Amino acid sequence: MYNYIPHPSNCRVSSNVLRLLAKEGAAGYGIYWMLLELLRDAPSYSLTYEPEVLAYSLHIQDTDQVRRVCEQYGVFTIQKDGTLYSEWLGGAMQEYDERKEKLRAAGKRGAAHRWAGTSSQDSEPLATLSEEDSKPLAHNVTQSNVIERDITLPDTSQGPRVGVEYLENICKTRREGFAPAYIAQVCMHYGMTEATCNLLIERTNGGEVANSTYQRFAALVRRIQAEKWTPKHPDGFFIKKVLTEP
Repeated sequence: MYNYIPHPSNCRVSSNVLRLLAKEGAAGYGIYWMLLELLRDAPSYSLTYEPEVLAYSLHIQDTDQVRRVCEQYGVFTIQKDGTLYSEWLGGAMQEYDERKEKLRAAGKRGAAHRWAGTSSQDSEPLATLSEEDSKPLAHNVTQSNVIERDITLPDTSQGPRVGVEYLENICKTRREGFAPAYIAQVCMHYGMTEATCNLLIERTNGGEVANSTYQRFAALVRRIQAEKWTPKHPDGFFIKKVLTEP
């Protein structure tokens, strides 16, 4: 599924971005937009701020440049809870989410009128959306994007889902070369259970970046994001692909 993100054509001439371009060049500008894409797909449009993990997930070897882009130019905010956030993206996505909610509500009212058999005499307009609000939302869901659950796998889909409290507990312990928080963020994004997340962290030696299972997990996430689809049953899908397939 394609996730919408605005890209103003004059973004490069805003003062902060212009400073970034002058110091970091096109590479820094590319890092800026790749980070925005990661934030767009993250819950609440924020990510745990770990420059090493962010650099690894973006296939960037220069961790210091990632850190500079995040910290030195005012294009991102490091929040008190240790998460990376973009004020601009947050505002833009708030407008988008509000417009999407209007469309959803309008559709529900339309369905209610149809099922109620409302006559044309007493019918009212079902929506009062502006031209801007009524723009189509990007999507690309096909049957090939749907991954059915393999019922032969251990069932870890039961129990509490990964939430903010769980993620915060994972983030409390930080060791160089380990990124359990990244696994937890992915599990939270796709609505997986704590049981699935615990199993993935255990099998990756605590989220060790150099671990082959962790690398297989990270590569699978990158492929899903690049192909822009979502597993139908993420718990079973990730366990099968990461832990049972060669």
